[in-house]
Amino acid sequence: MLGVVAVLALSGCPAEPVDNPDPTADGMHLRASLIQYRAHTNTREIAVHLTSHEPEPFRVVGVRLSSPGLEELEPTKTNAAYVRGQTIDLATEYGRPRCAEELDGEDSPLSVELTVERESTTTTENVPITNAGAADLGRLVDTECALVALDRRVRVDYVGGFSRAVAADGSQVLRGTMRFARPAGAVPDKTITVPLLDGSVLLIFRPVDEAAPGQPLVRLGPTERSELLPVEMTSTGRCSGHELGESKQTFLLSAFVRRAGDPLQRVIVKPSPSQQLQGLRLISDICGVPPPG
Repeated sequence: MLGVVAVLALSGCPAEPVDNPDPTADGMHLRASLIQYRAHTNTREIAVHLTSHEPEPFRVVGVRLSSPGLEELEPTKTNAAYVRGQTIDLATEYGRPRCAEELDGEDSPLSVELTVERESTTTTENVPITNAGAADLGRLVDTECALVALDRRVRVDYVGGFSRAVAADGSQVLRGTMRFARPAGAVPDKTITVPLLDGSVLLIFRPVDEAAPGQPLVRLGPTERSELLPVEMTSTGRCSGHELGESKQTFLLSAFVRRAGDPLQRVIVKPSPSQQLQGLRLISDICGVPPPG
């Protein structure tokens, strides 16, 4: 099944508005923006970058994003104590986008709902997300909705299992087969092409046979139902303890897919748990480290 994921990494810290030297002049004592750290790309996890300009301390014990364009989730429990001038990032998730809705920056009603404890009282407060933060989330949502639309036209998955082999260059590899198929009942549609595969920090992911110059790896014509692509993965050779221990997205392997006339989309096809275990054992053999337990 095609993995529906967002691919935009929002890096750095959101800036406070520069056109208002007094951060409380508009009556708002809390400022909120959004940031998605690199470790959370391809997920819906995001951080609410919350700054307090309130004179008294308080504690945030719950956080969630609120917007008509997002499926509503339960608040994320947290325990963050604020004093005046302090900024803390509150980790939460945004809900599944309602792709028929618009969520684009300045006009968006996007806000963060906070559960706040002050002395002996607990209140629920809504804080608007800055325009920049709303626009950033809008780009993540647009990317995910584009993938949902692509998923209605082509599904990407693995067929069968992986097996050990030796590549033409002598490297140890795992080989398998990817399938690109139109969903059952789909009507003839525009041509689908796959120009590129990509791996991760620890894994090279590539076709077994390179395409001829100027030709895609896969071409699914308007009336063709499916096409198979033999693929292989091997270690990138990054074998330090830090690299092996800190990799968080080892198996987020990518196929770049284009429907004629549409932008190129990155589709994540994650191997099954048993296939991932095969991949970890391959890496350990190549790197000369103990295999996973």
